[in-house]
Formats: sequence, C-alpha cells, structure tokens
Amino acid sequence: MEIQKEYEEAFSKNMIHEIQNKIITLIKDDFCDKYLEIQKHYETENSNNVTLRCVGNLLKLLHPFIPFISQKIREMLGFE
Repeated sequence: MEIQKEYEEAFSKNMIHEIQNKIITLIKDDFCDKYLEIQKHYETENSNNVTLRCVGNLLKLLHPFIPFISQKIREMLGFE
C-alpha cells in the first residue's frame, strides 16, 4: 500500500524516475526473496491465483519503465 501511494504521488508529479529503485527493491526483496520462497514450502489452493494477481500488479508498476514488454506479458497472462 505504501509503495502504491508513493507511486501515485510520483506519477502525478511526473517524477516517476524517483521511485524506480523502490519498485525494483520491492520486486526483488519482498516478492521474489520472501513471497515466492515461502510459497514453495506452503502452497495453498489459492497460491497460484494470488501470485498471478501480484505479478499483474507489479507489471502495472513497471509499465512506465518498460511499457511494451509489461503490456505484452499482461496480455499473455490474460489481464487485458
């Protein structure tokens, strides 16, 4: 939630470049190193759906930096 608010603020001020390092850190540290590692050991019936939802949201955050590839991945995953 915190990163989402910072992202929206930066986007509205046309200063999205200032938040790019936080987004990369979020993806690497929180999503990959923590969430995906935990999911490997404690998978539930909704794990895949939650992971897919997280990936979709992360792709939205990455869209200003890599618009073409983030949109293509979202389309491939059935978000659009």
